[in-house]
Amino acid sequence: MKLKQLSFFALFVLATLTTLAQSDKEMQTLFKKEDMTYGGYGGPRVALSSFNGENTWLVGGRGGVILNSSFAVGGAGYGIVNSPQFTNIDGNEVAYLEGGYGGLLLEYILLPNKLVHLSFPVVIGAGGLLYSDTRAMDGADFDKSIIANTAFFAWNQV
Repeated sequence: MKLKQLSFFALFVLATLTTLAQSDKEMQTLFKKEDMTYGGYGGPRVALSSFNGENTWLVGGRGGVILNSSFAVGGAGYGIVNSPQFTNIDGNEVAYLEGGYGGLLLEYILLPNKLVHLSFPVVIGAGGLLYSDTRAMDGADFDKSIIANTAFFAWNQV
């Protein structure tokens, strides 16, 4: 038993000394710690789009971490809120569009320290759309009213 305790103590001392010896070396990173700045943002978004000739309102949000005041990484998500109405979808007289998408937000910020600057956001993700014979907000048994649905890959310059 004494030998086991002595071995454990020797291993602990050796590990501690090894760690202390390595702390003198500077770790290589992509950004120098003293040069790195970061911040963040987030908020709601409203967008107007067009789907098959009908105006479609999207409500959602986006946010991210801003690295060195010039590049942001985060997430974004949007959903259709006005459920535009279409006719003659799969033999039904009336169908409503429902759906949304979301994903990874990548954003380059040009001239970030100027009062007026440009940003180039891109969302890469996935989503889904469906046609229904009732609107989701009407409170009916929505699962039984789905006419057609699909999933898709999204690449969008927001």
